[in-house]
Amino acid sequence: MNGHHRLHLILMIIVSGLVVGVGLIQSPSSTIQLIPSNSNQHTLAQDTLRPNIYEWGIDGVVSSETSFTVWANVSDNDSGLLNVSILIKTDNYDPTKNLIAFNGTFHVITVGALAANHTYSIWIVVYDVALNRAQSYVRNFDLTIDPYPTVDPNLSFPFVVPSSLALFAAVVIIGHVINKRKPLPETIASESNLIDE
Repeated sequence: MNGHHRLHLILMIIVSGLVVGVGLIQSPSSTIQLIPSNSNQHTLAQDTLRPNIYEWGIDGVVSSETSFTVWANVSDNDSGLLNVSILIKTDNYDPTKNLIAFNGTFHVITVGALAANHTYSIWIVVYDVALNRAQSYVRNFDLTIDPYPTVDPNLSFPFVVPSSLALFAAVVIIGHVINKRKPLPETIASESNLIDE
């Protein structure tokens, strides 16, 4: 093979390699994507609105004796909801956070009975997929027990005073009846003297 044919063969190999390389880059089945085609990324970049907390509430009594239910009606119209959480702050400590499950209508969670002699703050926090945050208003509960409760005279007077007077009168009457039935000491002494004689 002479030098001219050898040069021609080398040029054909180079051109073939370039054609195959360009075909791979432009092929629709290529795994290389230089421009993102996911429309959700565009939505996330545009979503700057926080989620909506329409309302939330507590079913049951917040106490140290029974559990209660917390529910929330929330939504996000742009990127969608990421999570909904309940935060419970005890006294002045950092709050505890628990995710609230969706039951098909509302986000609902059951909270166990809280410990007595503490104050509590309860609220809802919501994040959407774009990490925008919304927070509800805070509800406060005082479960401390007062060792010296104040007595309302308007409530206690109509019941306490008449019942106390009635009890005092009953004690006086019963005491008087018992005293009449009991023989006097002189009578007992004189009767025992008669028996000895």
